Amino acid sequence: MPPSQATLCKLSEKALFDTESVSSWFPNVDVTYIGVTSTNWMCAWGEIETKRLYEAALKKNGRVIGRKIHFLDMVGLNHFAHWDQPHEFLQVVADGIRKNDC
Repeated sequence: MPPSQATLCKLSEKALFDTESVSSWFPNVDVTYIGVTSTNWMCAWGEIETKRLYEAALKKNGRVIGRKIHFLDMVGLNHFAHWDQPHEFLQVVADGIRKNDC
């Protein structure tokens, strides 16, 4: 939402794409971004924009700058999947952890 959007944008960029921050705070931790395909435009836009920034950083540098991000989509679920379908949500989380642990 507009009042907090600029602050959240700065914090997200620092946490995900700032090399100094990433190397100082939890340097060996990747991020798994769990998106959903049936949600409102604001939630969808957050995922779209994060993917765009991540892919732009990869193209520009040819390697990951900042945190490595894994994107998972929960097809057919909305941004309340953790509440509406907790079993399915936790299965996606568990599968994501297993996949990224290999």
